[in-house]
Parts: sequence; structure tokens; C-alpha cells
Amino acid sequence: MHESILMPLDKSPFSEQGLPYGSRISLGLGIPIQPMQVLHTVSEELADPADGLCKNKVTEGVQDEAMDYLNSVERRTPGSDVTCETFEGNVISQIIEEAENPLQL
Repeated sequence: MHESILMPLDKSPFSEQGLPYGSRISLGLGIPIQPMQVLHTVSEELADPADGLCKNKVTEGVQDEAMDYLNSVERRTPGSDVTCETFEGNVISQIIEEAENPLQL
């Protein structure tokens, strides 16, 4: 049996169009929705130590922003058990890896 419904999101209205359907399936099957967002790895050039930025702090900021977005999705998804996650790396590879998890729908 599947344990959750994977919902990859990228902050676009298009990606959020599946949320009502995922919510209804979630309620019907009694399983949670797992919204996910894949973040690109922060490059060294974007986290220039000369400007006082370090890669870890920039990465943390990007992850915090992504979780804020996913938490807003959770608040807008009525009646569902929602578990949000962020991942870092190649978008396609991360989505495929999560989708191939045998516990996902």
C-alpha cells in the first residue's frame, strides 16, 4: 500500500494545479500528501566569501525560503495530512528518486 502522495512543486501556479486532486485522493485513501521542492545546489560563485557570504548560510537561507513556501502550501491544502520536504540537487533526479520510493503513490 502507498503511504503518501508525492507532489513536486516549483512555486508556479501550474505546479500547484495538482494540489486539489492530490488532496481529494489523500482524503479518499487516508494517506498524507508530501509536497516537495528541489533546490539547486548553491554555487561557490553565488556564495562569495569576499562579500561576507558563505555557502552554508546561503544554502540555509534558500532552504528556509523553500520551507516557508511549502508550509504555506500546507496551510492552503484543506483536510489533508501534509508532510513537506526539500531536497538539494538535480531536479529530475530527485523527483525520480522519491517517486521510485515504494511507499509513494
